[in-house]
Amino acid sequence: MRSRKTTWAGIVAAVGLFASVITHAYKSPEGFLTSVFEPENAALITAALGAFFNGLFARDDDVTSEGTRAPKNSTK
Repeated sequence: MRSRKTTWAGIVAAVGLFASVITHAYKSPEGFLTSVFEPENAALITAALGAFFNGLFARDDDVTSEGTRAPKNSTK
């Protein structure tokens, strides 16, 4: 974990989205596996994976935008 706060926020968001998918899938009359691949559940799964990976690959706590060694705009 590079940034523990951002990592945990991403993981919590992903868990919430996955829980929503599971809840919708169990309530669906078509069956669990069929309903997981419905468009609204597929969108939730994609969002959950995005939140999870954004949390995992967050930048370090001690790195600021000024500390990234980006070239300075100089007008000299």
